[in-house]
Amino acid sequence: LLDPDGTPASAAVNINDTAATWWNTWPRAAWTGSSMGVFFEDGRTNRNTDIVYGHLTDASGNPIGTDTRIDSTTSRQKYPAVAYSGSEFGVVWQDDRDGGFEIYFKRVSESMSPIGSATRVTSTPGMSRVPSVAWSGSEYGIVWEDNRDAGDKEIYFARVGAGGTKVGSDVRLTTFPGQSLEPEIAWSGSEYAVTWQDDGWVNSEIGFVRLDPTGTLVGTMVQVTDDSNVSARPDIVWTGSSYGIVWRDNRSGNADIWLAVLSPDGTKSVGDEQVSDTPD
Repeated sequence: LLDPDGTPASAAVNINDTAATWWNTWPRAAWTGSSMGVFFEDGRTNRNTDIVYGHLTDASGNPIGTDTRIDSTTSRQKYPAVAYSGSEFGVVWQDDRDGGFEIYFKRVSESMSPIGSATRVTSTPGMSRVPSVAWSGSEYGIVWEDNRDAGDKEIYFARVGAGGTKVGSDVRLTTFPGQSLEPEIAWSGSEYAVTWQDDGWVNSEIGFVRLDPTGTLVGTMVQVTDDSNVSARPDIVWTGSSYGIVWRDNRSGNADIWLAVLSPDGTKSVGDEQVSDTPD
């Protein structure tokens, strides 16, 4: 836990059943208002098979109960992401149970009990991977990278209803030649915002788009970064009045974390600001 100014407010706590695991990686968390649901990859069943697990913590970060396996299918389940709807968690991940990697979604209760069956979100001859998810107040918006388009990875969007049923068709968000990678999505209260890494702008840069609740583009695509180095692995949050975007960037000579603040219409109001400054 951190204080509002970023000062650590507690010691680090092990929240998973580490004695039973091979490894735990790619943690993602969602706050309910009184507890935290944390979801992660886990190799306990087979060191070469990643299974998505979840674990609940109290408000102080202390673990409650034991690890819960979110889906019992034996497959490689990787890169989980989670959003909280106000009554339950919506969890997405990439899964190769169908041969190639596809995106799956599952509902999980506040007590970390899986609800119903997993929903297959994608069904393409390509590979769908590294999803992100946001709750709009009535349904989930999901984005991921996908190479169904002649081998180039593009960013796609889909909707899943509160009951776990997919709504409508996949929406392609990017059209650049080259690779569009590792998207993240946020909800502002009226629209989605998506950020990702893209090498369609000469160098690898950070992109940003806004979408209405159906996935239709609002305004124009925004190039967030513009420098001669690699900008990668972005994340995004809505503050109530603006978007904060962070990413990894090596313009300072080594990989550091940078920040930009965008107004609701996507105009950059702050940045680029270097957040971390170490020789490592």
